[in-house]
Amino acid sequence: MSASLRSVDGQDEATILREIQSALRDLRFGAV
Repeated sequence: MSASLRSVDGQDEATILREIQSALRDLRFGAV
């Protein structure tokens, strides 16, 4: 996954991971 992302700051990377986790959570609960 890191390889596909452009070199970003640690803060940006953390934000991206947080967004991905929230998106997965929404998909999981939305599917039910």
